Amino acid sequence: MWRALPLICYDWRRNMRKRRASLSGGYHRSSVTVLLQKALPCPTLPAPTLPKRSTPNSLGLPGASRADAVARKPVVGSPALSVTPERWVVDAGDAAQALLLIPADLHRERRFEIACAMTVRCGDDLDGAWHEMTVLANGALQWQRRIASHNPGSFDGLDYRFARSLAVGEALRLVLRCACRGVQRQRLLIEADEV
Repeated sequence: MWRALPLICYDWRRNMRKRRASLSGGYHRSSVTVLLQKALPCPTLPAPTLPKRSTPNSLGLPGASRADAVARKPVVGSPALSVTPERWVVDAGDAAQALLLIPADLHRERRFEIACAMTVRCGDDLDGAWHEMTVLANGALQWQRRIASHNPGSFDGLDYRFARSLAVGEALRLVLRCACRGVQRQRLLIEADEV
């Protein structure tokens, strides 16, 4: 199809040819050649189509056009931006310390329920045996207990649960330490579930 309309060409190969042709009637500025009223071959491209009003848009709302969806951007905290709740778990096995880093979220506030647990294996003789767990949240002491170990020939442990709210852009660093005497460390676990 031939078209006699003003045309701006950005392809450098076409520009070189057009610059040569522009000396006989058109003009050019920098790398963009503007041809005025010259007949040039132009491919026919299908016109872009917008969704019909009866079809759902990108937000999944029926009856709204694409332009409506762009005009009504979801705001922070709206159901249109709902995300799956986060779950963070660290199982340190029989290590003496566990570290859980929850990165910052720059778009929303979050609230976590955090569960910390330690398990020890008790021997047959528990005379003077004890175990201790310390929980640090962002470097501050959150909780600490030392108790005498019970259940000879079985398992014993400590667990602590708490909730923590994180502001927009705030990260959380959890450190769980355990110490024991007369018993053997079995498992150290931190779980953080977003609510």
